[in-house]
Amino acid sequence: MQRLAVGWLVLQSTGSPFAVATVYAFNFMPNLFLGPIVGIVLDRVNRKYLLMGVHALGALTCLTLATIVLTDRDETWLVLLLAGVFGVSVSFNIPTIPTLVFDVVDPRDALNANALRSMGQRTMGIMGAASGGVLIGVVGVGGTILVAGVLLTLAMANTAMMDYQRRTVIAGAGSVIHQIWEGFRYFGSNGGIASLLVAAMVAEAFGFGALSLLPFFADEDFLDVGSKGLGVMNAAVGLGGGIAGLMLAIFARQGRRGLILALAFIMYGVFIGIFSRSDIFLFSFAALLGFGFAAGTFDMTLVVLLQSNVPDQMRGRVMGAWTLAIGMGPVGALILGVLGENFGVRSALGVGSLILLGSSLSVAFLLPYIRRLP
Repeated sequence: MQRLAVGWLVLQSTGSPFAVATVYAFNFMPNLFLGPIVGIVLDRVNRKYLLMGVHALGALTCLTLATIVLTDRDETWLVLLLAGVFGVSVSFNIPTIPTLVFDVVDPRDALNANALRSMGQRTMGIMGAASGGVLIGVVGVGGTILVAGVLLTLAMANTAMMDYQRRTVIAGAGSVIHQIWEGFRYFGSNGGIASLLVAAMVAEAFGFGALSLLPFFADEDFLDVGSKGLGVMNAAVGLGGGIAGLMLAIFARQGRRGLILALAFIMYGVFIGIFSRSDIFLFSFAALLGFGFAAGTFDMTLVVLLQSNVPDQMRGRVMGAWTLAIGMGPVGALILGVLGENFGVRSALGVGSLILLGSSLSVAFLLPYIRRLP
């Protein structure tokens, strides 16, 4: 809801593909810099209290941004700054929740549990996107961001009621820098883990990075569906991810997770390519639904493969490395924003689609051990 509202605000005030992509990038850029540090923090602190603090920071940022918008202060730089602060909360939120799930379930049930976790998150994402598009038309951008802040406050209160006992894990000796280096050295020496992280970087950069340009496809020069249509398109991505979560929750014990990951990676590029060429809203919705299904399948499978193939004392750090990979999303968004500014947004997404297809086919056929991961 917050990202949808801010993206729409910047589109209406600037009309620039690069500006819209930039505000998206500011929401996720902290992942790129904080990822390794997040991993160390996850291995050292009580993850429940960390998540509560994350929700509090997100809520405070939303309330501050809503105040700025509602008082009609036209300060684009301040909007970008607050988007970056919100991105810091996202950097900790993304890895903390699945790590908490892994803490409280049997490892054999990890994929089922993370699938259900993802399904719940994406269901709320659907509701947030759809209601956000409607709220923008009813109470404006400022009111919509205010609602997002209230919901994050409720999330903090809900987390506080969680019955959680932290597992006793020895995080390792040495300074933070030493532990970060130790983590990267371990991942670099493990070809399977390194390949998974590189695949995640490409998927985030040119898959989720492409979503930064959705406001343009909702505008009158493309699909002409306005803020409500933008909400529906974002909801389509969440709905596809929710369906993926349901399917994985049912069939998680069938194995062949590596093959599932490779196929989902290929689908990333296919559906972005279809969406980039569509002039019909129904086809665009279907393409985004397929994209959401591919993204949900890829992310949930990747998280479990990463966590189940490293020792316990490295689980926080591997999730930190995954967070860094997610930080490539803003880099891809900025690249696509520049391409969109100069060659048009359809051409920009077409380029992203080709990069995704080339990378995913390389993973599927040149790295067969990935396909064989159980």
